[in-house]
Amino acid sequence: MLRFILLAWFCTVIWAGGYEPAAIVPAIIAQEPVYYKPQPYAFGYAIKDEWGNGQHRHEVGDEYNTKRGSYGFTDANGIYRRVDYIADGLGFRAVIKTNEPGTTSHEAAHARYHSHAVQHVPVEVPLYVDAAQHLIAAAHGHHHQHPFGHGHYGYH
Repeated sequence: MLRFILLAWFCTVIWAGGYEPAAIVPAIIAQEPVYYKPQPYAFGYAIKDEWGNGQHRHEVGDEYNTKRGSYGFTDANGIYRRVDYIADGLGFRAVIKTNEPGTTSHEAAHARYHSHAVQHVPVEVPLYVDAAQHLIAAAHGHHHQHPFGHGHYGYH
């Protein structure tokens, strides 16, 4: 039995790697995050499809982390929207220029909307009634037949 225990102990030691000291783990020291100065950049594109619809976007960023740009579209019928924006330490501000139907110039959510949409004014069309027809019906009483159940929900 003692042989079996010694053999088991010996196999365990060999399998576990012997009596070597534990590896030294280097201590992790917290470091201050490194912040790099913003790098200036610029990008943009303008595309137009085969039907005449177009989209565009352009943006520049400077060394002070200010972003300026614009994006928008123009459809084949000439309806357009263009958003000019700036984002800096004061927040995000935008000016929207459009001629989309139903829009009006106003300010909302720190954005100015400049609408050049055609404003439609409703035209009142006079309604002509043949008064003679109504006078004749009133003079002779009520003589036309109502459809089934008219005014009585089907019961008399």
